[in-house]
Amino acid sequence: MRKELCRQELIGKAVEVSGFSGKIIDETKHMITIQCSDRKTRKFIKKNHTFKINGEEIQGTKINARPEERVKKKLR
Repeated sequence: MRKELCRQELIGKAVEVSGFSGKIIDETKHMITIQCSDRKTRKFIKKNHTFKINGEEIQGTKINARPEERVKKKLR
């Protein structure tokens, strides 16, 4: 399941990271922007954090790519 989640579109998914929870509203090659429950947006560098999406923890290094490239990429 983890490999499948790494290849999916992440925008719109609920996420928990570094004590913050919210919804992913934007994603670039190295950053994820989250709309937190307190209505503030926060940006996180992918390679420095572990993200909990759909109850699964994913290392940011596994998703550290452009979204359009990541969905095509073969994962090990």
